[in-house]
Amino acid sequence: MFLRIPYARGNTGPAMVRRLHKSSEVLHTMLLFKTDRTTGAERELLVITSDTRFFASLQYAAAPNGWEIRWARSLNGAMAILAGRALPVILYDWCSVAEDWTASIGRLNLVPEEPCIILAADGVDEDLWRRALGLRVHDVVCRTGGRDHLFATLQFAWKWKATSVINRSESFTAATSFPPLHLVDDEGRRRYYK
Repeated sequence: MFLRIPYARGNTGPAMVRRLHKSSEVLHTMLLFKTDRTTGAERELLVITSDTRFFASLQYAAAPNGWEIRWARSLNGAMAILAGRALPVILYDWCSVAEDWTASIGRLNLVPEEPCIILAADGVDEDLWRRALGLRVHDVVCRTGGRDHLFATLQFAWKWKATSVINRSESFTAATSFPPLHLVDDEGRRRYYK
């Protein structure tokens, strides 16, 4: 893939820097949210679960919904996967009552790419939902609920993440805009250059 940047004489200075930065952000977004040509999957998901039946049911339902699923059996395995590549949506399966899901979510929130984390639990109530949202979880879904609701939630998280990456690049471009350059000519007048 080649990214074409228009070039003309006088295309230097702050305007060119802004254009190059914007182009690199767009390229990063395209690579992060690209379609996987080998499987035909449009979106990618990291599932963290030790329950092989839950993962198998997700894998079965993923292909018709346009998802490719990566699997980690533990949080340490997920952190190793995330160290090698950015995955914008993570489904964390809280299947054990003895497990401290808050510490796991805290570790996932330390990932530099700030993925959308969705918590899958046996039962969803108002208290769990509020605690999860307080820890910057995108949403909480019932792990035994309907797959249509789960994949609708995942798709919404994917779109939200894609939009936030694009908005972040636009706000950075606006924040780094420079005032026009000017020089004073021989007669004391200012000449502005774009």
